[in-house]
Amino acid sequence: MDGFDIISNYTFNDAKIINFKERPELEGKNLTYSPKHSVSSSIIWNNKVLNTSLKCLYKSKQYGDDANENILDGYFTIDLMLSKPIKDHLIISLDIEDMLNNRHMATINYISPGRLINGRIAFQF
Repeated sequence: MDGFDIISNYTFNDAKIINFKERPELEGKNLTYSPKHSVSSSIIWNNKVLNTSLKCLYKSKQYGDDANENILDGYFTIDLMLSKPIKDHLIISLDIEDMLNNRHMATINYISPGRLINGRIAFQF
């Protein structure tokens, strides 16, 4: 089916430790890996020639430890997916994640790989 779809989402998260008898020094601290603000938006264009999807994601800073001492910076990514149906059940696609190659700390021990390019051939039934 031809046409445009737009999908957007905003999440506000204020997840804090309220009561923790075993470690009271953590009370009032934010939960790890819980950004306060998260925004995503996608534009999807399906047509007879080439299906296209563009997705933008923003996550604000977050904490990488229980004591909220290790701050992970916020980040912004853009993803692109191109797909083409071939015959009745065959689909080929190209996915480019993090087109801007915005490497960021995903956790305190893991840095994102940056730009990823994946090709796919799928059989749909």
